[in-house]
Amino acid sequence: MGDLDSSTLRQALFDATLAPLPRDHDNPDLAEFYRLLRDYPERGGKGLRGLILLYATEAYGQPWRASLELAAGLELFQNWVLVHDDIEDDSEDRRGKPALHRSVGLPVALNVGDAMHVYMWQLLHTLPGVSPDVHRQLLAEFAQMIHRTAEGQHLDLCWVAQGRFDVSEAEYLEMVTLKTAYYTVIAPLRLGALRCGASPDPRITQAGVDLGAAFQIRDDVLNLSRDVAYGKEFAGDLYEAKRTLILAHFFAHATQNGTERGVRAAREGARREDERRYRGDFRVHRAPRVARLRPTRRRNEGPAGTGAAPRSVRRGAGSRRRRRTPDPARFSRSSAHKHTPKRRILNIKKTLRIAHRAVSLLAAHVFPAHPAQSTSRLPVTSSPACGQPRHASPASAPSAVSVQRT
Repeated sequence: MGDLDSSTLRQALFDATLAPLPRDHDNPDLAEFYRLLRDYPERGGKGLRGLILLYATEAYGQPWRASLELAAGLELFQNWVLVHDDIEDDSEDRRGKPALHRSVGLPVALNVGDAMHVYMWQLLHTLPGVSPDVHRQLLAEFAQMIHRTAEGQHLDLCWVAQGRFDVSEAEYLEMVTLKTAYYTVIAPLRLGALRCGASPDPRITQAGVDLGAAFQIRDDVLNLSRDVAYGKEFAGDLYEAKRTLILAHFFAHATQNGTERGVRAAREGARREDERRYRGDFRVHRAPRVARLRPTRRRNEGPAGTGAAPRSVRRGAGSRRRRRTPDPARFSRSSAHKHTPKRRILNIKKTLRIAHRAVSLLAAHVFPAHPAQSTSRLPVTSSPACGQPRHASPASAPSAVSVQRT
């Protein structure tokens, strides 16, 4: 048992998690992609789930190193799920740094999470020293863990999408059992038993449910404390109107007046947070592109890598011309309507009308003396009254052949 030092296990787990991820590539863009793949794993974290699996392996009579690759696959699952979870919740921070989609944009971050998902399965399909029967059981347990986690995440997301605030404490516990308890405690304990060729004790599931729910409740409480070591934004769950046990307990025990006021406050807070993030991160989510990955420069520096003087010096010290930095706060609701789908459709229709009129004027200018050479089967009549068709009816229109012969 002397080999079960937590720092030793955590370092071995950290190295095994990074081992399957690529590092270098001749193409600089792919080298950047590989760096992003290693971003979340290199940020560290508690490694709680992998450590539980290693300790469970020792408890069932096998050395912890026999499950090291399996525990690394579990940590890879944790990391790509966090990338997707931060996108779905639009989180600001993760492990003390900006969330990945905040720094590189949503499309790139989503692709990074998908790629880590593939590397996870690649690692699990090449586990060393495992019999085929045990290997099938391990993969089946992993699949069940991912199914349960996705179901719990769906409950959490759909409550927010539906604007539900009447979530009971029992519903909350069901959600965290699926979303957190299965992959945090239940699956690591069961995977450790299966790796050793043992049948998991049914009592593991109930113990894992209790421990996993307690872990999530503690996480919800820490989110309301200004602890820098927590690694997430302060009160982010309240800003996002997340359905936590704290809110469920409040709505279950508040008076009717207090419940109505709480719902209004929660909805107003969520609306303001959405508007703030929409204004502040419009460029991050809408147009990250490759430009965000290129080297940037400060306002008073010359072009990157050229050694040129700052722009203000090149123009002359007396020049009053300055480059304005866009202020996201000036993006107000009065101009937000320009980005709605309805407004875009109207703009497209207006553009088509202008283009149609331009083509008509051009045709009249090019063919002024040959009006009869029109190939239209339905010649245009004079402007009809409201509600009447703009073209002549087929019965009254001459055929295409007669039009061309006249």
